[in-house]
Amino acid sequence: MIGHALDPDRCVAVCAVDGELEHWYPTLRALQDIVRHVSVVMPAPRPAMIAMDGVVMESAPFEAVMDQLGQDANLDSVLLLVEPCVFDARAFDRAKQAMDDDPRIAVVCPIGNSSGYLSAPFRNQPTHHQIDDLDELAVHERLNSTPPDPLRIAPIPVAAGPIALLARHVLGIIGSRLGEVGHRRLWISDFSLRALRRGFLTVVDPAAFALRPWDLGLPSVDALDDLEQRHRLHDLHPFWSEVFDGERVARDSTVGIAVGAASARIRGLDVAIDGTCLGPKEMGTQVQTLALVRSLCERDDVNRVTVAVPGSPPLYAKAILDHAKITVVADSDGRFPADLEAHIVHRPFQPDRDLPFDAWSGTALRTVVTVQDVIAYQVGPYHPSAGSWASYRSYMRSSLYESDGVVVISGDTLRAARSEGLITDDSRTFVVENGTDHLSGDEPVVVPMAIEDRGWLAAPFLVVLGANYGHKNRDLAIGAWHTLRKMGHPHRLVMVGAAVPIGSSRAAESKTLASIGNDADGVLVLPDLTSEERNWVLRHADLVLYPTSAEGFGLVPFEAARFGTPCLSVGFGPLLEVAPDLPVRARSWLPADLASAAHELLSDPDLANRQRLSAIDAGMPYTWARTAQGLVTAYHTLLSLPPKRPSHLHTKIGSR
Repeated sequence: MIGHALDPDRCVAVCAVDGELEHWYPTLRALQDIVRHVSVVMPAPRPAMIAMDGVVMESAPFEAVMDQLGQDANLDSVLLLVEPCVFDARAFDRAKQAMDDDPRIAVVCPIGNSSGYLSAPFRNQPTHHQIDDLDELAVHERLNSTPPDPLRIAPIPVAAGPIALLARHVLGIIGSRLGEVGHRRLWISDFSLRALRRGFLTVVDPAAFALRPWDLGLPSVDALDDLEQRHRLHDLHPFWSEVFDGERVARDSTVGIAVGAASARIRGLDVAIDGTCLGPKEMGTQVQTLALVRSLCERDDVNRVTVAVPGSPPLYAKAILDHAKITVVADSDGRFPADLEAHIVHRPFQPDRDLPFDAWSGTALRTVVTVQDVIAYQVGPYHPSAGSWASYRSYMRSSLYESDGVVVISGDTLRAARSEGLITDDSRTFVVENGTDHLSGDEPVVVPMAIEDRGWLAAPFLVVLGANYGHKNRDLAIGAWHTLRKMGHPHRLVMVGAAVPIGSSRAAESKTLASIGNDADGVLVLPDLTSEERNWVLRHADLVLYPTSAEGFGLVPFEAARFGTPCLSVGFGPLLEVAPDLPVRARSWLPADLASAAHELLSDPDLANRQRLSAIDAGMPYTWARTAQGLVTAYHTLLSLPPKRPSHLHTKIGSR
């Protein structure tokens, strides 16, 4: 006998058998693992039964057996089975613990593949066969080992299914009246409703699963769906049916939340990703989105990923989006086909516009939005007008309010969002840092044509990566580079990044270049390069200058290090949070301070190598597999919480 919370000396099982006794042998064997005494109650005449330890045939009527057990002070619970099923031996440990914690709980029901409105992975849709290749043991493992915390036991209006744990003291109060309702398949439901009359509660444990295999007898129509039997139950308990009929289909009911969360664990998550950022240019947001999509697909507990892109997938995204688990749909607004059924819709980048939450709530059970940073929220010059800045701020506030959950990519981003009053509910907010291992340093490289045309293939150079947003401080990098030239360093400067239409540093860059006269010939400004060209630049630069003053995470230092190149930045926010121990940092963003720190690295190859290795070491814990783990934890947590928006999915995934 394995030790469990369910004390076999304080619990017995009663099997109300009506039909072939041989169908019950797997059930009886399962019961032998958790109780020492099993009563088999059958209509007369009793057929012969193979002798099994602890299993006895009862000659008394069912009502008498239950009444006798209700008066047995040596018991504290009774397992009642009205149809054959099998289950993990640990399935009722939490049920017993719940009863111990709250003596008002009269009935605890598991979910099951054929448990009426407690059926999973499809509510109200019994599955008469084994779920995929999972038996009852494998389902139990998925329900109890998948993050995050255990699924929540939830109150329900009426008990259902083939098996339930009953509190003995409640049975002692109402046990003698069991059987009045008629058919055995209503006995568990009837008991729970009689208990409710006295204020006792019925709950479902979505982490416990009872499997009804096909060969244990094909289940008939669920008792609570059978009109004749519903009428019988309604005659005795006229209060139950209307609430039950509403709760069974609503996704925001306690049943909907509990069974929906369990279903996601059993089948694996179906995730819909807003990939409308995947346009022609590959920048940080695109790298992040594709890396997390790939890492989600690599998990066994993710079943399917649907990605909405604004048109044909760009070349840089094709290899990842060709994954067998991925379905690509074209929609520039991030909407999904009307018949798509998902657990989660996730926009993994800034909520910078009015998001289609009405459409998303018809697609998925929960919505998630990622905040990468609050830069554009705080910096007005990144917007074409005062009104557009105000609109952006409004969109961001409303999106975070309407979304079921919010992901932030660093602790610094969380602090900044809190300081702006954007984050107010910690239970729905998750810090899920980016990974740093999307590049290995062994990726293919291609020489940028512009570098070859200038004859710089053999020339030493520094590189600045990033679009010409003001906070990237590219003009300060030019000033630092020019100072280095005066100090005797022969390096050219290559600046790579897309040109943005508003809020750029183009004027400041032009002014700085004009101030250095003919030395400006040593600066090459390139638009955003292909992945292969960018890889070449990272591999061949002597140093990456990264004078950014605002980031959500900051991937550049880790990308550079993978290709063998050190990176120099100022220590602030997420750069200090993720990599606190780099040997060299600039004291400030002043060109003189940037140049002084760069001089240290360019003059000492050993120090430069330590700078690079320190970045690699700092980034090692931050893998995209870890990111996917954090997202899956967030998704499951949100599925166990009520949705923020009204229920629309009465017939979709987890609600059928």
